[in-house]
Amino acid sequence: MPKNTKTPLGLLINTISDGDFFHIHLSFVMWEDGNKVRNASTRYEPVNGLQLLDNLQITSQGNNSDRVRLYGWEVRYRDVFAVDLRDAGRMHATLKKIQAGLDKLTAKRGYAATYGEFVGRVAEVTGVTTILTYRNRGRYASYDESTFTKYSVGDGVNQINHLVFLWQRKEEVA
Repeated sequence: MPKNTKTPLGLLINTISDGDFFHIHLSFVMWEDGNKVRNASTRYEPVNGLQLLDNLQITSQGNNSDRVRLYGWEVRYRDVFAVDLRDAGRMHATLKKIQAGLDKLTAKRGYAATYGEFVGRVAEVTGVTTILTYRNRGRYASYDESTFTKYSVGDGVNQINHLVFLWQRKEEVA
């Protein structure tokens, strides 16, 4: 088993509105050369005790017809191209570790009242120190063309709750 490294992890907020539904998804990211945002990768060694962060996201969904609340809060792998037996085991170990941590926090604090609070708990369990939003999104999918605003986890939770508030009021959510 490769060594476990302590690496600064972040979560990048992405909002998606597709027809009848609104989503707030957060992707795990890391920093390269101090400031370059990159997809979190644990392909070669675990980070913060997590076996596989590649394509791991925190997801939610809301219905645009009633805009009451976000539901379906999950930590899951999305858009995975191929999985072999080793990756499947690492995915399982990562999800199991996160769920065990969330279960402990729920036993101690009760259920998360908001999606932002749920994200904050996932951040706590995974060792995330920063939540990012796009300041200027580049034309292409490259992070190098985009700029970001970095928040502490607490301020990031407030940003997420504010995005939900704007969506509920039928205001434009960037």
